[in-house]
Amino acid sequence: MAEEFLTSAFVKLRTVLKGRAGRVLGSETAADDALQEAFYKLWQRGYALRSQQDAEALLARAVQNAAIDEVRRRKRSGEVDIPAEVTSLAEEPARDDREQMLRSVRNSIESALTPLQRRILRRRDIEGKSYEAIASECGMQETAVRMQLSRARKTIREQYLLQQRSNG
Repeated sequence: MAEEFLTSAFVKLRTVLKGRAGRVLGSETAADDALQEAFYKLWQRGYALRSQQDAEALLARAVQNAAIDEVRRRKRSGEVDIPAEVTSLAEEPARDDREQMLRSVRNSIESALTPLQRRILRRRDIEGKSYEAIASECGMQETAVRMQLSRARKTIREQYLLQQRSNG
């Protein structure tokens, strides 16, 4: 079923996603390559997609990431002709800033979330399990799993924003 969602999303959004990738990469051929690469990677990983909307969102993010990765690769290899507005999309934050941000998020997860929220967050966002599978595993209703995940994400977001305010 997940393959059907992914294929359907690819067919439906192909033109739109190719246009977005083309604007970032500046080439129709490179945009096609980014689109195919993203689709292939998602197909290989076999995500447990539960809806067409999930597939569309995942595919859109994967195409954007593939295009930005290509811009970064070009920049590292010294290829030229990348417009400034495109490279600004692909600029990585300084390594120290990124590591500090990751530490902050990890600390928030460890200190602010309940063990149940950490478990659900890990199962859903890292392992890619479905809400149904997590609910069964935890002996909960699907709606309770969604609620706990929502609360966990909100807590992490709030902790991160507090951290940003105190650093800014």
